[in-house]
Amino acid sequence: MKEMHQGQATSVISQPMMDSNLADLRLKTNELIKQIEIYLSGEKIEHMIKGKEIVQVVNKITKPKVNHYGLSSILNWICLVINPQVVQGNFPTDNTGYSKEFENFCYYFRMDLGDYLMINLNNFNIEESEYNGMIDCIMNIVRPFMSRLIDNKERESYSKTLESKETSNTMSKGGLNLIRR
Repeated sequence: MKEMHQGQATSVISQPMMDSNLADLRLKTNELIKQIEIYLSGEKIEHMIKGKEIVQVVNKITKPKVNHYGLSSILNWICLVINPQVVQGNFPTDNTGYSKEFENFCYYFRMDLGDYLMINLNNFNIEESEYNGMIDCIMNIVRPFMSRLIDNKERESYSKTLESKETSNTMSKGGLNLIRR
């Protein structure tokens, strides 16, 4: 019995638009940290045209919410979470798309932040009337940032993808299919 072989292989490589600007946008967290810093320091960044250049000008618009020691301490604490390494993690979801790990993380982060600020209320020169607002403001940045970890979507969004399809048929004379994929 003589065999005839037929084979077909198809390979498709797909790369999403990935350049250094996209990677910088997704991985560099300086801008998020800067937003928290501006809020806590009572400043506002404005853009002005100076000649042919656009420059950033930092203006004091209100009393700082914390002293310099508190600002540095809070930002350092937050940088332990808002950073390129953490965003590479994964919060798995159940079959409904709900991530208990994400919700637990946000709950405990909020509680820990509240404890940290309350313990240091006097050391950081935080007014009690600012306490809840500070937590809410920081959580409004941390929660969306950490949501990028749900179902590993962050890494999937910029990783190279490889899709490979292979079809192979082997037939013998007489029409008997030995292998079919």
